[in-house]
Amino acid sequence: METINPFQRLPDSNGSLNLGNGAQLALGAHLHATVELLKYLKLFRRHARLIIGVAFAAVVLNVLYNLFLTTRLYQAQAVITPVSPDQDMSQIGGGLENMLGGGGGGLASMLMGTSDNELVSQRDIAILNSFDFTNNLVRRYQLATFLFAGDGGDPSKATPWHNYQRINGRFQTDYDYKSGNLQLAFIDSSRERARQVLAWYLEALRERLRNQEVQSAAIAAKSLEEEIAHTSDSLLQNQLYELLARQIQREKLSQVEADFAFRVIEPPVVPDAKYSPHVTRSAIMTGFVIVFLMCLVVLMREWLSHAHAHLNALGATIVPLVDTVEREETRPREPAPIAAEKIRLQH
Repeated sequence: METINPFQRLPDSNGSLNLGNGAQLALGAHLHATVELLKYLKLFRRHARLIIGVAFAAVVLNVLYNLFLTTRLYQAQAVITPVSPDQDMSQIGGGLENMLGGGGGGLASMLMGTSDNELVSQRDIAILNSFDFTNNLVRRYQLATFLFAGDGGDPSKATPWHNYQRINGRFQTDYDYKSGNLQLAFIDSSRERARQVLAWYLEALRERLRNQEVQSAAIAAKSLEEEIAHTSDSLLQNQLYELLARQIQREKLSQVEADFAFRVIEPPVVPDAKYSPHVTRSAIMTGFVIVFLMCLVVLMREWLSHAHAHLNALGATIVPLVDTVEREETRPREPAPIAAEKIRLQH
């Protein structure tokens, strides 16, 4: 007994082939999608002049605004790298390790602040972006007046938090994990001001780290002096005197070392190209956005017009029925005797 495949193509009465139900459904869906796509393409083609005209006008306005009304900004850049711990610090750490025993190396490292470039750079980034550091920089170099005097406001009335937000918003830091360098940048409408402010950032950072190191060495030296005064062991006193001498040497070197805490790989420099605005990029992005929005507006307008026409068609079919019912309800009724007499005569 032969089995019949319901999805095979069978010849019709005219000799042509019929498709199975599944193939017909797939073909119908494909044709429907094609028809819908052609309908939308035809719709966009009908409004192509409007879409292109609005997008072109928006691009022209964007270019004119960026060329003549937008403030040009320039970015000063600098690259620094942390200075690795010197030999003197390693010797001090070794002396403490001998005093504290075999397990005191980690503690000595923490006390001396020895760290790799990444940790030191993250520390420097935290200092550079801190509220205290930025406001000290503002007060020292009068950055509020230096940067914002031409904005029309009174810099003396600005709060410290307001100054911090405005200045720190122009300052950028980025750590390069491959090279171990720290990249700094400052943005301003003037090339020279951007370069000068970034140089002040580097100077203030070096001074902050130098003061911290000097203060740390002074505290350590004072602690060693007190320990020497309370120690009767001559051998231990000699070791403490040696550590005290190294702490004093550490303090003096911190005060006079030129490349203390970090080395400047690239001093503050401003490229020839402006940081913003990017006229070409902005114009292209504006054109794409306006074309997309105009296509949405065309689609929404077409959908609303079809919905309005559908509602009108429904209203035309419903209103007469309602009107007929209302007329039947409002027709004056005859008295009951007269109505009964009419029925009797009909029969």
